[in-house]
Amino acid sequence: MSDKALTNLSDNIAPVGRTRRASSARARSALKAKGIRRRAAIKSATREVLNEKGFRQIRLQDVAGRAGVSPSVLYHYFRDLRGVVAELAQDLFEELSDAAVGR
Repeated sequence: MSDKALTNLSDNIAPVGRTRRASSARARSALKAKGIRRRAAIKSATREVLNEKGFRQIRLQDVAGRAGVSPSVLYHYFRDLRGVVAELAQDLFEELSDAAVGR
């Protein structure tokens, strides 16, 4: 293969590589956004079930069902149900702190 042919070939291949990297970055960004939405849905569902049943009656299956995910998905994002509740408590504390200082 001549040098000119190799140059033409490499010129045609390079944009594909850049496209793949860009596509890969978009895919990672989409997955990250999906993860953020799922975490938020799980936390929201936990808050709803807590309001309805109280802490002693809450079950992981209830939260997962309300969030529209399987229990294994909940475990992907949180260590356990107590982890979700702890994060909710942290969020509430931050909201109260922000309100207290007028943010």
